[in-house]
Amino acid sequence: MFDGNVRSLQGGCFALGASQKKYDAMVDVLVERWMATDPPDSVCEFLRGDFRDLVARRGPVFGRKFPAPKLFPLT
Repeated sequence: MFDGNVRSLQGGCFALGASQKKYDAMVDVLVERWMATDPPDSVCEFLRGDFRDLVARRGPVFGRKFPAPKLFPLT
């Protein structure tokens, strides 16, 4: 489940819709369709296991937090 801050832009539900449950169901359908194409194991390999397994196999995971953009009206 994606739990990013996109939902807060432009009035609360701009990007993902009014319901997290509906959004998750839509993403589930898209994932099932993609997985039905039988992608090569090398594409999905990093998804197997939990976070500790990922770090053990691939090394440290880094991320960067950026401040939310400031919106302003265009004139």
